Amino acid sequence: MKKLILLLVICITTSVVYSQKDREQKLNKETNLIEVTEYHDNGLVSQEG
Repeated sequence: MKKLILLLVICITTSVVYSQKDREQKLNKETNLIEVTEYHDNGLVSQEG
């Protein structure tokens, strides 16, 4: 029973952590900077930088 609960907790934690990876990263070769775009849950652009 403890193993089942532990497995469920690990699965839920993994899915939550994985779902937070909504970043688009690009390397600008001219300025040697990384450009990042973050999105809201509805798909609109939250931040660019």
